[in-house]
Amino acid sequence: MASRKLTWALTAGLSLALISVAANAGILASSTNAMGAWQGSRNFVNSAGPMVLDVNLDFAVFAPGTLGLFLSEYSITPTAETNAVPGSSYVYAYQIITNPSDTEDILQLTVGSSAFSGVLAGTVDGLAPATLVLPGTVDAALKAFQGDDIGQPGLQPTSALWDFVSGSTALLNAGESSAILFFSSTDGPVWDSAMVNAGLLVGQSNFGNLTGTGVPRPSPEPASLFLIGMGAALLGGRVRRHTP
Repeated sequence: MASRKLTWALTAGLSLALISVAANAGILASSTNAMGAWQGSRNFVNSAGPMVLDVNLDFAVFAPGTLGLFLSEYSITPTAETNAVPGSSYVYAYQIITNPSDTEDILQLTVGSSAFSGVLAGTVDGLAPATLVLPGTVDAALKAFQGDDIGQPGLQPTSALWDFVSGSTALLNAGESSAILFFSSTDGPVWDSAMVNAGLLVGQSNFGNLTGTGVPRPSPEPASLFLIGMGAALLGGRVRRHTP
């Protein structure tokens, strides 16, 4: 009888854990508070012999002032990171969900590409990439903006990175889902590429600002692009005038 009770308890505990994971996977793609044109899921698939990378990358963009509505929609308690988002900023959110056929641990997610280094990746308003860890999801070990132009005045990073390796240990294993991965920007969205790194296997969305092939990331408004162009032109003029 005791053995039967233990078996039931273990089964119930496993079922609750699976329900918790399932309940917190896919909420970005189904939220009614996201910007519908900038919400969805991309499937990343690659294989080599018995190794299979098969994950979905869900994404959503939340208009300024609507992140709280998303949190309330799923009864999520605000955190220090979500509270730090300025009310005037868009929120770009992503979640990696491994599919049943996936055999590989996920090492990194990168949103944005150096191929777009000529297009600034948005005005980052002081909030580095962050995570919202929900029950049954896996946090990233490292969150950072990256790009050749980081640290140069007036320029923004070209991509956002979430790394799931601690020391030599992969944290996001096959069969698991990541935390909600997000950052904020005062700039609205355009389409760009994304890359899921599983070590020997890499899945990448198509390059280009094409709906249905990439994921959203921030881009300067036309007025900002005009000012950037004017600044570049003035700088070029100064260089020419000072050239012997």
